[in-house]
Amino acid sequence: DGETGVTSPGVSLSRHVRLGCFEVQWDAVGPTAFSTPPSPHGQLGQLSGHADLRIGCVASCNSTQVYYRQPACRCGVEGQEPPLGEQVIGLCPATSWEVFREYDYRSSLSPSTFDAARHLMYQIVTVRVPRTEPSIRHYVHAVDAVDATPRFEFDTRLDRMIF
Repeated sequence: DGETGVTSPGVSLSRHVRLGCFEVQWDAVGPTAFSTPPSPHGQLGQLSGHADLRIGCVASCNSTQVYYRQPACRCGVEGQEPPLGEQVIGLCPATSWEVFREYDYRSSLSPSTFDAARHLMYQIVTVRVPRTEPSIRHYVHAVDAVDATPRFEFDTRLDRMIF
């Protein structure tokens, strides 16, 4: 299905984390540094909003790093990532791209936490982000515990690893 996941008994959890909003320097890489998925919107059937479009974009890319700016979706090519300039935290400016990347590993010292009210599972993950500073980042990553889809709006960058 294009979405690599961590498998629990009967469940495959999303491995992509929303890194934030970035100015992507496409001119620093060639046209082979990304591809456009065949149908980013077909992954979830009838999409209802911006959050679903982002999930559809990420799910349609069999890629480590994914770039989304409505309505455009680009799948990154490993080892050919363009330089990224991080934007102000909050809503993405119209010229910025939301960047998603597979996390490298989960913290084994921090257990996953379940939010019963929202049906979300939170875990602390570490991501290596090429061509940006700092290149190693830590996030709280949220996944819907019912359907195992990412809940990017709850992904939060941490200043440091917490235990």
